[in-house]
Amino acid sequence: MTRSVVFLEPKGTILEVVRAAKRRGFHVAALRSDPALLDGAPEPYASAVPLIDEIIPIQGWDAESAVLAACEAVHARAPITGLYAGMDPCASILARLRRRFSLPAPDPEAIALVLNKFALRRRLVELGLSRLKNAHSSEAEGWTSWPFRGAAYFKPVHGFFSAYVSRCENLADFRAARDRWRTGNGTDPAWLKDYLHSLNEYHLEEAFDGELLSVEAIASGGRYEPLGLLSRILYSRDPVVEMGSCFPYPHPLSGKIIDLARRAHAALGLHDGPTHTEMIVSPAGEVEIIDLNPRFVGADVLQSINNAFGVRVEEALLDYAIGKPARVAPEDRRFSCLQYFLPPRVPVLETVDFPEVPEVKFRATFIKPGTPISSNDRQIDYLGCYLTVMPEFEAALSRSRELRAAVMINGSEPGVF
Repeated sequence: MTRSVVFLEPKGTILEVVRAAKRRGFHVAALRSDPALLDGAPEPYASAVPLIDEIIPIQGWDAESAVLAACEAVHARAPITGLYAGMDPCASILARLRRRFSLPAPDPEAIALVLNKFALRRRLVELGLSRLKNAHSSEAEGWTSWPFRGAAYFKPVHGFFSAYVSRCENLADFRAARDRWRTGNGTDPAWLKDYLHSLNEYHLEEAFDGELLSVEAIASGGRYEPLGLLSRILYSRDPVVEMGSCFPYPHPLSGKIIDLARRAHAALGLHDGPTHTEMIVSPAGEVEIIDLNPRFVGADVLQSINNAFGVRVEEALLDYAIGKPARVAPEDRRFSCLQYFLPPRVPVLETVDFPEVPEVKFRATFIKPGTPISSNDRQIDYLGCYLTVMPEFEAALSRSRELRAAVMINGSEPGVF
């Protein structure tokens, strides 16, 4: 009997997991709220879209009864043996669906707490895993003076893609950030806008300055398995905007960093599934968890891991989806530097030229020729990326920087880094 794997809002590298499911002979169903995520998928991911056997439209990820009914209908045709999602808006419903179909998953309440960034910070402090102070919007609305000793970050409580995150030094900065969040941006895609305002609250979190990085991991049956650390490349004009990363990152404090992530996962009940834990390491060697996402790392980091380790991490993610232990056994040890670029100030995208050298193992353009450019300074405005793979970490980073000059938009305009 043919069995199904159901994907919730497949986007980008999630489509590589779709490809893996078809290789194993599963019937693939996709529930999607935004048609543009599949219709506009860039290569190489677009070639996996025709592999989806059925695409089922839904209104949104808060409509639990409709999502469950859609899954029950799939289950009646081809029994569901796996469920997967890689987007924060789907994380809560994924946990409930996996429980419904007898697949291992954290408690939905644990996922809901992690997704609520105000509650997550308070819980980490209660557990002794953080020392950062934060304040909820219900408190901040009444401020007449700045309550923090230094800077703080304005963040939506349901945050995603660093959207509307702003560093605030004073009350005026905070009010400007709040007003930007309330007004929104007309170019925001529906799936982002809906999630940001699915909990119409914000918080301010004490700034912790240092180096931003993350721990990528997959937990199985309570066993936390780190894949490695991921460094960051930040936008030259706004360090809130991430412009790339290198994997694996041989940080001198990797043991301390991973230990904090492991303890947080155990305390928060994140015993199954992929996670992406963002951290900052201060110049004094102090470590703080800045965010924790109950999903696999986004962007195109799957390509970084695969090229660095000589593996197909999508196979491990499919194992998790169908309830098997997820293990990644590196067959190689190289270093991948993933560099994104933003569009210059051009009215319309015509062409993108990439560096043509053997050390670039992957490249992608995220919008189609002929598309008007209306916004160019946020993570969701990425125009494209390229991946440089080298035998040493510093060599991958250095070569990637050198190759920026070869990225040209519309024949003559350099990409923005």
